[in-house]
Amino acid sequence: MSLEEKNKEKRKTQSLTLEERLTFFFFPFTYWQRNIFGTYKGPTSDEMERFERHGFERKIRQAGWMQFLGWIFYAIVIISATHWLKSQ
Repeated sequence: MSLEEKNKEKRKTQSLTLEERLTFFFFPFTYWQRNIFGTYKGPTSDEMERFERHGFERKIRQAGWMQFLGWIFYAIVIISATHWLKSQ
């Protein structure tokens, strides 16, 4: 196995970096705005396409998990805020 093939395999099994995790957590939506020209892609959709194009299976799974946790985070924030506003 050549050095290039080893590096390719290593990249396929690497985890998301902290910066990538935070991006997928705080921006769990892939499409976030519609305009007259079509759909504007959010900040994470390009990364997911890149992961799929290069076959980074582990990063795809981790990104999906971080997006799920991000949605839960925002749901908790909204529920907490409405509960707090009702109690005022």
